[in-house]
Amino acid sequence: MARNKIIASLDIGSSKIRVIVGLVDEKTGVPNIIGVGIAPSTGIRKSMVIDVEETINSIASALEDAERMAGEPIHHVFLGINGHHVESSNSKGVIAIANPNSEIMEEDIDRVLEAAQAVSIPSNRRILRIIPKSFTVDEQK
Repeated sequence: MARNKIIASLDIGSSKIRVIVGLVDEKTGVPNIIGVGIAPSTGIRKSMVIDVEETINSIASALEDAERMAGEPIHHVFLGINGHHVESSNSKGVIAIANPNSEIMEEDIDRVLEAAQAVSIPSNRRILRIIPKSFTVDEQK
């Protein structure tokens, strides 16, 4: 028997915030829309958040409507957002391994990702996500 998976998408636009909830059949991979929520973007102007509380309220309203229609709680979403204020950058993290003769552990990976985040960014910016591209050990990728 094929299992079903719930996925949700959140689109934050200048005029509306939309949430779509789908039920994906893992056997066929075909999604069926089971919930939709739409709310006005009361805290956003010209793709910029001008009022955080109003934006949060608009997102919550759209999420609640979509959850109510789907009959399922939403715990994670795929987020769509754009604007000139959204950007990506590359950074490197370098650490020393405590015992060079031992295996690289999960804690070492956590430390190098934390070191890669130690970059100077303006106070009105924040890091949303770290996506590791590669790791190098002893000059070998």
